[in-house]
Amino acid sequence: MKTTTQTTTKNLKGVWRNRAVLFLSKITKRIIEKKALVTEIRQAQR
Repeated sequence: MKTTTQTTTKNLKGVWRNRAVLFLSKITKRIIEKKALVTEIRQAQR
């Protein structure tokens, strides 16, 4: 029982880590896209 609980907690931690990484990558992508849009708009206004 001890080993199974340990493995499940490890797996859960890994899953949460993966989810956090995916979430962060999504946020960074959105930020980069927004920055690109802002620069494009500024260039168009010139």
